[in-house]
Amino acid sequence: MKKILLYTSLIVMTILIACSGDKPQSSGASKAVKSAKSSSVEKKETYKMKKTESESKKAVASKSAEAEEDQTEPMTKEQLNKAKKLIKKAGDVSDVDGKKLFKMNCTSCHGLKGNLKINGAKDLSKSKINLENAVAQVYFGKGLMTSYSQILSEKEIVAVAKYTETLRR
Repeated sequence: MKKILLYTSLIVMTILIACSGDKPQSSGASKAVKSAKSSSVEKKETYKMKKTESESKKAVASKSAEAEEDQTEPMTKEQLNKAKKLIKKAGDVSDVDGKKLFKMNCTSCHGLKGNLKINGAKDLSKSKINLENAVAQVYFGKGLMTSYSQILSEKEIVAVAKYTETLRR
């Protein structure tokens, strides 16, 4: 036990001497405390700087993502006309569970609340597009989003598009 205490004391003294540098201080203990405090302050300042940098990068990324979203090709007139026909043809879609279809087909990229944004998916909770555009995007696909015209029925596509409107804040 005495050997452990002796070795520990030697290690602590060696560390204090090694960390002392050229500045004289009143005692080794106060020196260690001051060194620990300054190290802690430096770490906090470094963390704050990194956090600020990170927040700045996120803001820039968010702005560029918004700009990128605005620059995507709009749906063509033909696609919007087809969407209007689908909506009219589908009629009442209350018998189709749009929420269930959304969970099965869309949550891997959009998430349950529509705001996951994986693989370039848009944030549906902030979307401002109308029903025709939503139907056209689901039917024809857009960007990285695949077309669901061969996966879902026309009535199911309209039901999913209508369900996405409920995700908006």
